[in-house]
Amino acid sequence: MRYLLLTLTLWILTAISLVTQAETVIGLHTGQSKIDDSQWQQVSLAYKWKIGQSRWTVNSGWLKREEASGIADSSVSMTWLFKPSLLKHWWDIKLKLKLPTADEQQALGTGSFDQEIRLQAIRQYRLTSSDTLLHWMYTGYRNRGHSDRYRLQNSFKWGTGLQYQGISLAYDGREGSQQSSDIQHYLAIYYQKKFSGLSVSPYLQKRVLQKEVEGQQPEQWGAGVSVKF
Repeated sequence: MRYLLLTLTLWILTAISLVTQAETVIGLHTGQSKIDDSQWQQVSLAYKWKIGQSRWTVNSGWLKREEASGIADSSVSMTWLFKPSLLKHWWDIKLKLKLPTADEQQALGTGSFDQEIRLQAIRQYRLTSSDTLLHWMYTGYRNRGHSDRYRLQNSFKWGTGLQYQGISLAYDGREGSQQSSDIQHYLAIYYQKKFSGLSVSPYLQKRVLQKEVEGQQPEQWGAGVSVKF
């Protein structure tokens, strides 16, 4: 099943690149595992394209841990953007399906099909004739599938952030993905620089307000950079 899903994902990526004007996003990421104290590295590949008011994304990648490496879990998502006439915010609804293309026996993925829904509100404030401040806030819910390796649980997520002149500050909160795990809080800073036909976005993420759990090291940090063209 895992190889069938991987083949299907690669076929979709190839078809999109041939028949649509899709954006390609390549990312390099690293961080500290929340399962143990080891570090991980990942190369991600995504295709993004538009159909009317909807935005579609197909994402996959290659994940390396200290004792194993291989294809990471993949995902397909759709975001619908709209603006109700009685409200000043733009809104979007995101639907996401995670495909278990990673090898869960090597702790590269959970081995589960996950479904996620997210509602986000976005508003732009004009500070001067040329400067604007963007604010967003969201809430979502993730339905976890079955895993032979992990005791997964469904979870809520929420967050907010600000963007000004290419710099974004964000807070993200979520319930733990495994049973008996604590609520997780993250702070992140992003920077976006646009060149001719390219957009480069480095980021740094840090978990805060974490509790020490004997025998388990929570994820301490994450960092990376993505290039969109």
